[in-house]
Amino acid sequence: MFREARSLVRSGIVWLLLLLTHPVDNPGSFSLTRSLERTVRGRSSHFLKANGQGARSVKRGQPGPFGLAALNARSGQPNRVIDITYRDGKRPPARFQSVRIYGQSMYQQMDLEPLGWSCPDKIVTDTTHGVQEWCYDTDQDLVSFRLTNRHPELPDTFIIQGIQYIQDSPGLVFHQVGANGVSLPATLRCEGLAEQLVHVHPDLVILGIGVNDAHIPTSEFRTDRFISRYDSLLTIFRQANPQVLFIFLTNNDTYYRRRPNKNGLEVREAMLQLAQKWDAGVWDQFTVMGGLGSMHSWWKNGLAKKDRLHFTAKGYTLVADLFADAVDAAYVRFVHPPQRPAE
Repeated sequence: MFREARSLVRSGIVWLLLLLTHPVDNPGSFSLTRSLERTVRGRSSHFLKANGQGARSVKRGQPGPFGLAALNARSGQPNRVIDITYRDGKRPPARFQSVRIYGQSMYQQMDLEPLGWSCPDKIVTDTTHGVQEWCYDTDQDLVSFRLTNRHPELPDTFIIQGIQYIQDSPGLVFHQVGANGVSLPATLRCEGLAEQLVHVHPDLVILGIGVNDAHIPTSEFRTDRFISRYDSLLTIFRQANPQVLFIFLTNNDTYYRRRPNKNGLEVREAMLQLAQKWDAGVWDQFTVMGGLGSMHSWWKNGLAKKDRLHFTAKGYTLVADLFADAVDAAYVRFVHPPQRPAE
């Protein structure tokens, strides 16, 4: 079981690091072929064969509401057909027993109508929080539906905030949530986060938000504001599950305007304070990779890109291995604590 968990953590952390340090794209609409949320067993993503207007919480002024995925896709065109397959890399589509769709119409006139070839055997609806769970008696690898409008003469818009696949088999489930360019303000703008977390019910949350918050001039970074925002976010998680545990990932070393970014030191200190307050664990990525200015050495060794902000694929994999090793070592110490010498 722990070997499976280690592999999952390693795969998930690569995607998490890519998510946390990826630059923000240009504003505007995007294709629904971008996944609204990845719910990961190992590495997986799903592809939506449709085009629609989209928004992300990382872009101020783009319309919400947002949830766990920190983005949304919207359409006001009735009878639009959307097909979703659940894929794991280049392998054949993976199979699932139910799918949870986060979303609702703005004026309660539009809905999702399952199409015959993927019609669920049961639908559980949470209208208060805008969540539908479609349950199947047999394994599925495709979800198809179309948008309907009960009053076509009245305009409306259906907003999808995320897709979650659910498998009945026991094991560790890794949910990757958020969007490229994520920061604490962008995360706290997700007004549906608290309600959707109730359905996910996290047991452990790995928190590495901070690289984009720190990518500003040193004079503009305020540690007290950074801590206050994290307090707000952790409160939301604790409300969803009072027993939830946290692990902080300190920032990787980065460069800002061609110089080592000293804000990484401030983020590290803030996370150590937060860990004390919230009884959380910390993996000190900043120190492990060499501290301030170490990203230059990683770049020279092919582990970071020329901007000395993002890792290469090889670098992300190495960081994931180091994190998994740290989790492994902590687990061993927990199961087999060191014996005190006899007096």
